[in-house]
Amino acid sequence: MPVEPLVEPLLAHADAFPDCPSLRTSAGMISYGTLARMVRGAAAKIRRVLIHRGERVLLCGPNSPELVAAYFAVHAAGGVAVLLDADITSESARWIAEDSEARLALCERELDLPISVANLAAWCRADEGEQLASLQCSLEDPADLIYTTGTTGRKKGVLLSHANVAYAALNINAFLDTRCDDLECVPLPLSHSFGLGRLRCMAQAGHCLLLLPGMRNPALVLKLLLNARATGLALVPAGFDLILRMTKDHLGDAREHLRYIEIGSAAMPLETKRRLMELLPQTRICHHYGLTEASRAAFIEYHADRDHLASIGRPSPNVEMAVRDGEGHDFPDSQEGEIVVRGRMVMREYWKQPELTRQVLSGGWLRTGDRGYRDAEGYYYLTGRQSDLVNIGGRKVSPEEVEQALCGHPAVVESACVGIPDPQGIVGECLKACVVLRSEVRDEQLVEWLRQRVEEYKIPRVWQRVEKIAKTASGKIQRHLM
Repeated sequence: MPVEPLVEPLLAHADAFPDCPSLRTSAGMISYGTLARMVRGAAAKIRRVLIHRGERVLLCGPNSPELVAAYFAVHAAGGVAVLLDADITSESARWIAEDSEARLALCERELDLPISVANLAAWCRADEGEQLASLQCSLEDPADLIYTTGTTGRKKGVLLSHANVAYAALNINAFLDTRCDDLECVPLPLSHSFGLGRLRCMAQAGHCLLLLPGMRNPALVLKLLLNARATGLALVPAGFDLILRMTKDHLGDAREHLRYIEIGSAAMPLETKRRLMELLPQTRICHHYGLTEASRAAFIEYHADRDHLASIGRPSPNVEMAVRDGEGHDFPDSQEGEIVVRGRMVMREYWKQPELTRQVLSGGWLRTGDRGYRDAEGYYYLTGRQSDLVNIGGRKVSPEEVEQALCGHPAVVESACVGIPDPQGIVGECLKACVVLRSEVRDEQLVEWLRQRVEEYKIPRVWQRVEKIAKTASGKIQRHLM
């Protein structure tokens, strides 16, 4: 199915249905017609600043109609959107401004940047001023530059074309069956890949997003979800953990109107998956697997795939996946290797890192860096990260395997395992376990627990109690900080 840059269906829907709701916030409702005026007005201002198509524009602010309008306005004006976390430090923002060679920044707060900075809200009002006459973007033009920290701590700029983001939205909407009359609750930052993906899907499907600032008040999020009778919800696993812990079974009150859920960015314990299935027996509970470089490469739907809940599911519509060795040869079913994906949603390149781009892209296939295998029914299972593997006496160990076993202990809330030099100098590396505890337990007790669940060489030699596990904003463990 052919697609267009996402700003085109957004504006077309606004022209055809100007009074339909596009965004709802605590301040009220924004119609598609109003949003279109905000986009066209801001795009006219941005176009006057940009010298060439493809120049980068930084966007920084909390979830708001103005941020949404600015994102699509940058596209309409022929620029590349670089979204910054609303809480980003000036130091980090300066680094991104310099690395991206941005020409303009639209911000909701003061940031000390070496480029022109304008007020986001002021540039995106729905006034009757100048409006951009024609769109300045095409499918092959760059659309977004998203910086990811990853587990190594080094920022990488993922450059996505308009085709990449449009086909990603097409694949997601096809799997979720998003409809123009859906009202979707989104308590995710739009500055991150998951939340931004929901915004892209809205532009293509023409439905309405209920924008929330985040999960600081889980009970309020649930109340707004129920009061609005939302048909969709997008949330990370940690968000569901908060809702279930603080509101018990009241999420089940949404069972009559909540048509679909999208979960992403991290793994979810099997116990939580099963609890959601019990509370929401008719809701399509969809959990995606993907990367910023390849949005939503696979999906699992808990009810339909109840016999494969430990998997990440099967490839999304229009996506290919395979398991390969280091030389690029396909592995048969059940054999572990590196997961690779191919589809029109796969990124163009890493910004200003051609060698890294060549390492991960070949023939349209993206090397994910994730290890796993495919079963005979086509379901994919993760076993760990290539970069996270610890070499213990020549045997590769996945930290995730040990972490999952540790988190089954009743005293352990969370854990993170990392490779460190073997203190005895015998096996090269060994594991160090950082644990967050809910009750006191001795190292020896944890070792004995693990002995019943993993091989002896996988048991950590060093133990450390910590107050929290360092994670990225999307919930991935930052092992380099542990």
